[in-house]
Amino acid sequence: MSSAATSHRTTTGLDPRIIDSFPVHLHRDLEAGEEAQCSICLSSLTEGDKVKALPNCGHTFDVECVDEWLKAHTSCPLCRASLADSSVAVEPGAAV
Repeated sequence: MSSAATSHRTTTGLDPRIIDSFPVHLHRDLEAGEEAQCSICLSSLTEGDKVKALPNCGHTFDVECVDEWLKAHTSCPLCRASLADSSVAVEPGAAV
């Protein structure tokens, strides 16, 4: 495999400090009859589940699912909004 092909397959996600900086809150049920789910694992979200909201688009996911996703990607798994701009706030060596 050529080095170009190898570098293309290598994906780098967000810095763990940035991932940890995204807000986590408890899921609140929608109106009766509507069911929310994590778009990554497709599990139903129930009242009180911990979810993480992404800053640029506001989409929410199971904390564990989205953290794994963001370790390898720099975009929202649902709408693909870039989260790379979020890294500007954290400079190398800066305390978060």
